[in-house]
Amino acid sequence: MATRTTMKLDSKRPTYASDYLKGDSERVTFLGNPVLDNVITTLVALSSEMWADRRRDRVVERLLAEKGITREMIENYRPTAEDEAEWQEERNRFIQATLGPLLRESTIPLSADYPDQD
Repeated sequence: MATRTTMKLDSKRPTYASDYLKGDSERVTFLGNPVLDNVITTLVALSSEMWADRRRDRVVERLLAEKGITREMIENYRPTAEDEAEWQEERNRFIQATLGPLLRESTIPLSADYPDQD
């Protein structure tokens, strides 16, 4: 197994690193139309969320079947009030992650120069 080595920098030595600068990628128009950019971003987010959930569902269903839990039992399950409140919060996060990009306003064309950070 490889070992990881770390190098401690001499604090008296000058460095040339700069602080992280947040990019403007959320305001850039890549496809010439900000609405189209937002729709594509939303489509990609929804697709990745859906696929991740679909794979997880298959694993859970297989494991439950091995333990004697049937699909009928799952379909007849009624959530508690606590479940409903938790699921509502999760749903809100999902909506923001997947549909939130539709609300973005792109104001910078892709061909714009990167602004000076003075």
